[in-house]
Amino acid sequence: MTSDYQAGVPTAAVLNLPPAIWTDGRRRDRAVTKDLVPFTVHVANPLAAPSPGAWAATVVLPAYNEERGLSALLPSLLELSRDRFEVVVVDDGSTDATASLAESFGCRVVRHAANAGKGVAVRTGLVAARGEKVIVMDADDTYPVAAVVEIIDRLDDCEMVVGTRTLGRNNIPLLNRFGNALLTSAIRLASGSRWTDPLTGLYGLRRSALERLNLRSTGFSLEAEIAIKSGALGLRVVDHPIVYRARAGASKLHPVRDGIRIAAVINSLGMQRLARSCAHSIAPFFR
Repeated sequence: MTSDYQAGVPTAAVLNLPPAIWTDGRRRDRAVTKDLVPFTVHVANPLAAPSPGAWAATVVLPAYNEERGLSALLPSLLELSRDRFEVVVVDDGSTDATASLAESFGCRVVRHAANAGKGVAVRTGLVAARGEKVIVMDADDTYPVAAVVEIIDRLDDCEMVVGTRTLGRNNIPLLNRFGNALLTSAIRLASGSRWTDPLTGLYGLRRSALERLNLRSTGFSLEAEIAIKSGALGLRVVDHPIVYRARAGASKLHPVRDGIRIAAVINSLGMQRLARSCAHSIAPFFR
């Protein structure tokens, strides 16, 4: 099995950012790690940018050729944001107008020099986020923006909120629905937790919880990794039912190829959990 679970690049490594190139030409030097994807950062007004922790929440939108999705999503999302949360768009090496469109709306935009995968894009967004609560949302306009504020509010009482696709599942292609069902069962087995929709593209976590997850996935297996690790850490997770809509633009997910990669990550993390459990069980015999 192939896997997009990259053992050498945890979230902690991504915290060593490459130099950020602002649109006014200034450069802020930071440590460079060879495994990181070079990126540039755009903010509407760099001099007025608030310091980390100045926002209550950040919405991270990983985007690869999502010009159509963002054009439908951003107007309503930004209207809702006001002073409630910031919006960070991570352009994962798009070849369309994804980045320029997001910049035209005044979003903070982080650009990868080349397509690196959804997992890397989300992790880059987590580093750029300045909110104490972080919401990850697909940029294809399939998720209701009203749920963002609801998830932010619910994070006051738990560590993770999952946007569960309760209605509108007919908008998920049949093959994807079948794969989701199989992978969800595998995640439940690997994590020992009763997940409802672990592969959703809308979820929120407290920053303190994110920092404990040590995320390493580079592609679509990121959500599976989050689900299994949050279960292992005993995070309090609640479901938030939503209506799933038809996507704007072409899907980037390849059901068979990416399904195999997600399954490989689930298997790897599940075996690690089993090994830890066995080690814990036999440890008393060697004391």
